[in-house]
Amino acid sequence: MRKHRVNLKPDDLPATLRLAGPNPAPGRGPAGAPRRGWTCGSDRHPEGETLRCTRALRHLPGKRLTCLGEWRQRSVLAKLFVDRRHGHRHRQREAAGARLLAAAGIPTPEFLFSGALTDGTPVLLFAALAEPETAGERWRRAAGDPVAEMEIIRPLLNTTSRLIRAGLEHGNPHLDNFIFSGGELYVVDGDAVKQPAAGGALPRSAIVRALARLIAQLPADREDRVLALLPAGIEDAGTTDRAATTGEPLHARLRRELPAVRRQRRLAYVKKCFRTCSEFVRQQTWNRVAIFRRDADGPRLREFLNNPDAVIDRGTMIKEGGSATVVRVEGDDGPWAVKRYNLKNLRHALARGPRPSRAWRSWGSAHRLTISGIATPEAIAVMENRIGPWRRTSYFVSRWVDCSGTAADYRREGGPGHQLVLERLVRMFRVLCRLGIHHGDGKASNFIIRDEEPWLIDLDAMDENCRRATADRGNRTQHSGGR
Repeated sequence: MRKHRVNLKPDDLPATLRLAGPNPAPGRGPAGAPRRGWTCGSDRHPEGETLRCTRALRHLPGKRLTCLGEWRQRSVLAKLFVDRRHGHRHRQREAAGARLLAAAGIPTPEFLFSGALTDGTPVLLFAALAEPETAGERWRRAAGDPVAEMEIIRPLLNTTSRLIRAGLEHGNPHLDNFIFSGGELYVVDGDAVKQPAAGGALPRSAIVRALARLIAQLPADREDRVLALLPAGIEDAGTTDRAATTGEPLHARLRRELPAVRRQRRLAYVKKCFRTCSEFVRQQTWNRVAIFRRDADGPRLREFLNNPDAVIDRGTMIKEGGSATVVRVEGDDGPWAVKRYNLKNLRHALARGPRPSRAWRSWGSAHRLTISGIATPEAIAVMENRIGPWRRTSYFVSRWVDCSGTAADYRREGGPGHQLVLERLVRMFRVLCRLGIHHGDGKASNFIIRDEEPWLIDLDAMDENCRRATADRGNRTQHSGGR
């Protein structure tokens, strides 16, 4: 009788699981994948040993659960690959990448075990790092401090340089795949680590691509500072290929490559925010579609999703109009701003019905700005009332941001920090133009000021253009129109 795979979820923890032996009988695995010999980091036979998972770190529903645990009286990080069809393949790729990193001397958590649970669920075990902090967490904690940011960027560039010199390419170098621990920067996510030319150097075009992928993780206005810190001679570590025979300097090639890499990363994230994944949950029925942040799930959010208009009626009115209603409500983790996009009449409903709602556009635009490092209130949820594909009333929920005023107030009243705010507004517009994004409604009241830093709100008219010149023209038009 075939055993069922463990479908462990964060709510099930802590849980005790049993490991299978390292050499299962030949044949096919529970998911139809070929069974291979599984190895362990020790000579001791692991069959019958237990793995106790205590705390979930990351959950990709139906694909993978990463958690802290205990095995052989030591702290470990366990990755359970619960995908029935591809779990074995993902485990093998992750294990292969971890071995490549270790063989190249790149700091990475110690690889302890590659095998399966007794029910056939593939599992990898790594040594847990002491007091880990991802580069993304440290970057957010730096809060724009140039000195603190440089202390993060330097190790990132040096580690990427070591990967390049070892002939390795990390296909997903987002900041949470680099972990600071004990004064060392560790590389994780072996699934994305590849060695394009076994035992050989990377082509120079691949070096440019690897550096561009890393630099694209950082805000666009840090580009000049990052390029100035590139390790000397890094391009010389690669072999010459057809794409690298132009004699163009590395900095120039990176500047030419970065816009496309940033756009690709941005569009991928915007696409991701509309589906269920580790960060978001999508719920869809015939008459409603709702998407919300997984970490924002709670009683108040569920209440809103069940009856949004009742929650709005109890909120503090901020704006009441024909096309939109804005209220402040108490959320599960602090105050939220809820914006309901109304349909004024039958003609308005017929015009809006077949198109993405303004709440839908606001949701995508908020994540477009977030991934680009541009300040905007965190998007919590979006909901559309529908009749099949036909859209009706829609709702957008974001975190409430206390502010000292709008750009219009600062321009009108002046006062302390006036010049600094203006300089930061100019910098924001430059970044938007560089990224090919224009706001669509750039009046001064749509820029709120918090701690002398401008934040963008009212995002339902935002758009993105492939050509920078188009975005420049759009931003100039909207900015001059909002004076």
